[in-house]
Amino acid sequence: MAQGEYDWSRDANAIWVLKAAQQAGVERFVAFANTPPARMTISGRTNADPEQLSNLRPEMYSQFAQYLVDVVRHLQEDEGIPIGWLSPINEPQWDWVVNGGQEGCHYEPEEAAAMTKELIRVVQENKFDVKISVFEAGEWWKTSKAYLDPLLSDPEIAPYLDHLAVHSYWSDSQDKERLIAYLDKNYPGIPVEMTEWTQMEQGRNIRIDSALVLANTIHEDLTIGRAISWQYWVAVSKYNFHDGLIYVSLNDHEITETKRLWAMGNYSRYIRPEYQRVGVESSLPWMKTTAFVSPDGAQLVVVVINNKDTAATLNLSGIPSEFRQMSAYQTSAELDLAEIFLGESPQTFTFAPESVTTLVYQK
Repeated sequence: MAQGEYDWSRDANAIWVLKAAQQAGVERFVAFANTPPARMTISGRTNADPEQLSNLRPEMYSQFAQYLVDVVRHLQEDEGIPIGWLSPINEPQWDWVVNGGQEGCHYEPEEAAAMTKELIRVVQENKFDVKISVFEAGEWWKTSKAYLDPLLSDPEIAPYLDHLAVHSYWSDSQDKERLIAYLDKNYPGIPVEMTEWTQMEQGRNIRIDSALVLANTIHEDLTIGRAISWQYWVAVSKYNFHDGLIYVSLNDHEITETKRLWAMGNYSRYIRPEYQRVGVESSLPWMKTTAFVSPDGAQLVVVVINNKDTAATLNLSGIPSEFRQMSAYQTSAELDLAEIFLGESPQTFTFAPESVTTLVYQK
């Protein structure tokens, strides 16, 4: 489409999904762009030629920013979708060349800062109500660290950022520790949001082993990475990959649930917005525990991952005595986020082999 011309009917299915999510109670929406449109790129495609750096034509920064604002304004004003954040850049450190099979756009650190700065200018010029999310880092530390200072130290960018967006690909616990330490030292107060992750393995997997990979990644990101939100890629998959929470067959429209769906529910169904993480420890190193308390202090949620293939019993005597009632919900090879306990808070609890269990305490 030409500059300023849009055919809003071309993505009707995505609009339907957005509205269905809104009707289901979703309140937080982020609009993101993998790449500028092909007419704005050097290659004339939504990926780059080999050995090419940024694919966005230098004279198109302003036009791309206006394009993003126009699209989000349509979603907000015409479709009624309350887009709160606009993310212009996705994993800028990768090459995104044509033989990679996926759309994307590389930006050098200074280019990422320039694009972000231009978007902020256009948003302000349009008197548009949306926040900016950057920079959807492709990993926590190694290739991402070069982008931190150009974005977070720029006085024309930093005041408009309420978080740093990172992806948990190719990152171990040390990478997450390094990023948090760097932020604490140089940019204290900027929180991290984990905005994309999936298990990067070929083949479909609906089993509990993949769900445990997901749960351990969430646990590590929430504890070591101190992420204040966690977003999964993707909910529905037609691919032969370890990705979807559910798989769909395009031939017969059959839907297949995965254990990842239920393991993510062990977190997302019970750890709600505005809950605060509190300290919790396990005496068994393979048992990973995460705890959150509700804003009014009336509910305590503890998620326990048993990574061993044998059952394990934990002493729960450290739970404050005012939390007198407990319910427990388990995902395992046999169960899908099933309630397995309801009653007075016990002193000990046995966790099934290879399981994710959520303990919900009430005063």
